[in-house]
Amino acid sequence: MKARRTFHALGSAIGFLLALSITGAAMADDQRGTDNLPLVVKTIPDQKLPLIVNTSTDTVMVIVVGCVGVLQLVVFGIQSYLLWVTFLSSNLPKIIVRRIVIDAPNIDDRPVAQPFQKGDELRGKFAFMNIGRTKGILTSSYSMFFITDKALPMKPPYDGGTSVLLNTELKPGWGGSTSIVQNVTITDIPSDPHCKLYAMGWIDCVYKPPLIMRSRPVSRVHFCRVWSPSHYRFVPLDNPDYESEESA
Repeated sequence: MKARRTFHALGSAIGFLLALSITGAAMADDQRGTDNLPLVVKTIPDQKLPLIVNTSTDTVMVIVVGCVGVLQLVVFGIQSYLLWVTFLSSNLPKIIVRRIVIDAPNIDDRPVAQPFQKGDELRGKFAFMNIGRTKGILTSSYSMFFITDKALPMKPPYDGGTSVLLNTELKPGWGGSTSIVQNVTITDIPSDPHCKLYAMGWIDCVYKPPLIMRSRPVSRVHFCRVWSPSHYRFVPLDNPDYESEESA
């Protein structure tokens, strides 16, 4: 029994040695990775798939986006312009008549109690001013001196008079003056204290919006001033039929 075990062990050892010798011989014959047969590694490049671009679709998208952007700019510009015009339209020019000036005769050299004399031809002018927030254009006007010992007529004496073209541009805060069209000659110095001297008329103003919009009428200012001996000047008359403003 013991001899059999020894025989088997001896056989296994011989088989192992035989296998080891065969493997060593095979490895000795393989010269890869040595000086005699160096190891060569071949690199296989990556295969990239071609990029397919639909140029027609991209061009259409660029055109559409560009058109939308331009349209938005146009709409924004129109909205800004309309907002600006609305602001200006809510702040229109406003014309007032400030004072009446007598150019002749020179009443400053006369007694305060008797500034006018028989035969005097009154000539003068009236001053105006734009107290609004936008520029206005004064287009036409008519004015006159008027003397009466009665109440003012229901129909203003200046109705039907030939207007005078002005075409005067007034910026906000600016003023000017124009001559009174119809003068008057004092033929008599009445003793009636109810005899009064008036300077009256009207003046038209238009508003010209910016850029391409047309001018439009804004107002007609009616004015009527009466000579006040105590103030030694013309003062506004408290009468809405003569001292008023008509908005267009």
